Amino acid sequence: MTYCALKGCPNSSHDTQEHQNITFHVFPTDPIIAGRWVEQIRLNHKEEYWQPNKYTNVCSIHFDESQTYTTNGGLCKLRQTAIPTKRLYIVCKEENQDSDPHEPDKVQDFICKEERLDIDDQYDPHVPDKLLDAWSREDDEKSYFRICTPSSQPQKIIKSGLSCNEANGDNVTLTSSEHQKTKKCMCNVVHTSKKLMPTDSDTEFECIFDSERNDKLRRKLEKKIKIHAKQSLQIKNLQQKVRRLIKKNSTLQNKLDKLTQGNEKKKVNKNKVKKENK
Repeated sequence: MTYCALKGCPNSSHDTQEHQNITFHVFPTDPIIAGRWVEQIRLNHKEEYWQPNKYTNVCSIHFDESQTYTTNGGLCKLRQTAIPTKRLYIVCKEENQDSDPHEPDKVQDFICKEERLDIDDQYDPHVPDKLLDAWSREDDEKSYFRICTPSSQPQKIIKSGLSCNEANGDNVTLTSSEHQKTKKCMCNVVHTSKKLMPTDSDTEFECIFDSERNDKLRRKLEKKIKIHAKQSLQIKNLQQKVRRLIKKNSTLQNKLDKLTQGNEKKKVNKNKVKKENK
């Protein structure tokens, strides 16, 4: 039985017998659109590292009517840029505007059942993907730290927020405390470079590609196995046919030898009879 992957959705393949307008759809092959599907379901599940499998399906009630179409055969299919945006049952957080600014912000939880997220229905390739925002932010943090190379002259550091005197070109020499700050900045740069290394969440597209590659290899392997079984059966039949022909040939050869021996004996007997008559 097929179930919808979204939490709070009661639809399954058993329900389609009663409600024929509900259909189930697998994840798209486009890795970018599939990543957007994963984002929506992660928000629904409240799981940061949720990953789909080949049996994961989403029912049609989570898509707009503009994102679906019906074929000539009566099948309901999704468009290539379709993204689930309806009835996601996502838990949102809203700040209380009446709270005192000196007190910590009070957060109120509520469920957005019918509310759509701020995601365009159609995918625009010119708009940067949300999955890549973390990479761009880390690049900005890395560009903030620009450290001069050490030399025999007094060390200098350039920051984005210069004072008026520094903007006019005045040089600032580093004391021992400032020298320690530069070391901390260098450590921060190293840490930001380590953050740029891919994590588990960045491998979601690789998982999709791996699953597609594994499916192709599995299909090829099944095809090769079928061909091998067919050819081995043909070889077995031919070997059996050869054995039968060899056996038949040997029996015919024995019969031929017996006939030749009988003919020779008859000739010898005839010659003896002729000699006796003379």
